[in-house]
Amino acid sequence: MKARELFNRRVPVAEQAFAELVLWEVPEPLSGSKHRYKYRLAFVVAGKCVLRYDN
Repeated sequence: MKARELFNRRVPVAEQAFAELVLWEVPEPLSGSKHRYKYRLAFVVAGKCVLRYDN
């Protein structure tokens, strides 16, 4: 099984800011994890990433 994208959204927060959320289901748990999901959250303001969280 290849990684399967389950969710991919860009959410406008202000004129110059957005949040991006992405979730995949992967065939095997990633290192250090017991679940089969890979995720990413980014918050971008005026073209600069000011917050990034992923596994």
